[in-house]
Amino acid sequence: MSRLPCDSWGVFFFCAAVMGAVVGGCAPGETPLEPLPARATVGLEHLAPAIPVPTKAPFEPLDELAKKAIDQAEQLIAAGKARKGVQLLTQAVDEGTDHPRFRRTLGLGQIQLKQNEEARKNLSRAAQLDSDDLDVQLALGKLAIGAKQYQEAILTLRVALSCTGAVDEEPTTGETLLLLAQQLHAQGYWTASLQCYRKLCTLIEQHDRRISPWAGRDRSSGVGGCPGLI
Repeated sequence: MSRLPCDSWGVFFFCAAVMGAVVGGCAPGETPLEPLPARATVGLEHLAPAIPVPTKAPFEPLDELAKKAIDQAEQLIAAGKARKGVQLLTQAVDEGTDHPRFRRTLGLGQIQLKQNEEARKNLSRAAQLDSDDLDVQLALGKLAIGAKQYQEAILTLRVALSCTGAVDEEPTTGETLLLLAQQLHAQGYWTASLQCYRKLCTLIEQHDRRISPWAGRDRSSGVGGCPGLI
């Protein structure tokens, strides 16, 4: 029997507790438990609404100057220098540019600067143009959690896990699973939450600690170099 990595012991015991609540009964002579709420038994695959298939909309290609500016801005934002990165973007790229990479980079930089409403607008537009972006969907999910829009957060995190970049060995997949499990549990979707935790445990086991949401990153950091919103 393989040993669970230490990071996942809390997840393991939570899974055991929830599994008992979902499938457990009572011993002879004990008072029957109250019936579970309907949502507690809904599996992840049966959650409503159905998530849309990630798509890309037509958009104009970036010119070379804009590409260079975005490259530099991404490096600055990843290094925690969001103010310089956002300033570079706004100076070098026409603010009317409607390209997902521009909107994505600007939005992630604005999260670092705690300009959450502007970040939400830019990241939402990036997702409209290209919804198959794990980092954008995860950032939008975090923004929704920060705004206490929990149902929107759950839907957005589910979309994130449907992105082609959400592969098993990607640490951001683990982070997304953890956030989704937490939100589902808080909203009473215990079976769906358990499925996410079990999937996360499996990924940690299969890919060692690299897939753990806590591996190789500051626990306070978010996605794409953005500080945590939660």
